[in-house]
Parts: sequence; C-alpha cells; structure tokens
Amino acid sequence: MKPMFIVSSILLCCILLISAPEPALSQWSSDPAANTVVNNLAGDQASPQMTSDQLSGAIITWQDSRSGNSHIYAQRVDASGKRLWPTGGNASAIANGIAICTAPGNQLSPAITGDGLGGAIITWQDTRNGNSDIYAERIDGSGTRLWIADGYPICTASGEQGRPVIVGDGVNGAIIAWIDYRGSGLDADLYSQRISAGGIVKWQANGVAVCTATGDQDLVRMIEDGIGGAILAWQDHRGAAGYDLYAQRLDKSGVLLWSPAGDTISVNAGDQKNPSLTGDGSNGAVITWQDARGSDLDIYVQHVN
Repeated sequence: MKPMFIVSSILLCCILLISAPEPALSQWSSDPAANTVVNNLAGDQASPQMTSDQLSGAIITWQDSRSGNSHIYAQRVDASGKRLWPTGGNASAIANGIAICTAPGNQLSPAITGDGLGGAIITWQDTRNGNSDIYAERIDGSGTRLWIADGYPICTASGEQGRPVIVGDGVNGAIIAWIDYRGSGLDADLYSQRISAGGIVKWQANGVAVCTATGDQDLVRMIEDGIGGAILAWQDHRGAAGYDLYAQRLDKSGVLLWSPAGDTISVNAGDQKNPSLTGDGSNGAVITWQDARGSDLDIYVQHVN
C-alpha cells in the first residue's frame, strides 16, 4: 500500500471522529455507591413517593426541611435519568426540584398519583392551621402548579387528619383517603374525598365517612376500581382480640357500595395487619396481608369481587 494512501486514510478517520456528535450519555449512575441524586441539600429530605410521567420517566415527591420546617417538593426525571424541573434552570437549581407547598407549619407524608396527562396530583398532611389537615395540588408535565398556591384544602375538619393515600379517578382528578380523628379524638376513622381535574371537591365538605367503627381504623391502602371509584383496605381494631382486615368500595359519587362499616376480609386470632391490594381486572381486588394467627407471622391473600 502506498504511504500517501495510508496517511490520507488516517486523516479521514480523524476528521470523522472529531466531527461526529457526542453520544447521548445517560444520567443514571451504574455505581451502587453513587446513585442518581434527586435532592441532597442540607436538611432532611424524606418520605419519597413516585408515579409515572407516562413518557418512561417519573415524577417524585417528598417532604423537605431545607428551610427549617418540612415542606413538599417534587422533581421529574426522564427515561435517561435527567432531572427536568425547574425547566430552564441551571444545573444546581434543577437538582433541587420545585416547591409544591411551603405554607407555614409543616407539610408531611406526601402521596402522589398521575393525572393521566403527564402531570400528577400530590396530597399531604398539613399543620398550617394549627392542627393537621389534608391538602392537595396538581402539577402539569412542566412542573407548573395548576391549582391555588400551596394547595387546595381537602379536609380542614376539627381534630387531626393525616397519612393520606391517593389514586386517580379516571378523568384527570383523584380520590384521596386519610386517617381522621374528628370524632372523639381518641379513635382513628377513615374518610375520603374526590377532587376534580380543576381542583373542585366533588363529595361533601371535608369528605365522606368510609368507616367510623369503634377502635382504630389504620394503615389504609387504596386502588382504583376501574370505573371512577376506589377500593380501600385497612387494618381495624374494632374487635377486642387485635387487628383485623376490612375493605370498602366507593363509587365515583362517594357512595359506599359494600357493608356500611366495611366488608370483613379476615377476623382470625392474632393480628392481621399491613394490607396491600391490586385490581383483579373486573372492578374487584386481590388483598394480601401479614397474619399472626399462628406461632409466627405468615402471609395470606383474599379476593373480593
């Protein structure tokens, strides 16, 4: 081969390498000791919850004490792990996420669901009024807050309300349920509210009662029922022997569809606690839980149509 041809070939390869675009590198870390940062500012960031952005990415929310009190923040990451909020910000600003609620007092225990349009609805317990209430906010895919500043009040009844859970209602709004002490202030009950895509509550003020039986109703879990309502399961201390498992279904109007105090799932000896549930594809649910009816903890499951 002639020397001139070899030199020309090398020069051509160098030109192609220099002019070729740089490959798009993922933001995800492959090092388990150096994971992708969502927020690592001073102060505690805790209780992360997440939903899909419907574009192979995710929207994450958490409680954040960067300014002293605990507030609610959120961040969106795309499929490559790139942090997207606030849009147009610099690298350090993007890493910090966006404020969902920075009202006085503390905002705690966030929960999140997708709104069906690439955004999300976030709910939390909030002490801005002295006691703990329930608030919610909707954000679109760019991180813009769509309802009133610092969230819309879902429940501001007397007593304490906390630990909300949330699912979509199928029409870009959401159904929210929570633990509620508005009665005697001693026993925890369950209440629920539906809020529209426009930020309007659809059921009675401060929510409908899901279960107000004696004793504590606690650790509620909830799924969509597939036709605009929701199915809830919870651990229940109405009996003297310990915790049992109950469930209830609400339609899109907030009407209870099963037994008034909830359908019995398990009332065996020992505690039945920590329920989890999923849809059965036919508007019912499959419920599982940890069960102490024997000499140690076991796992049981039940199907409700």
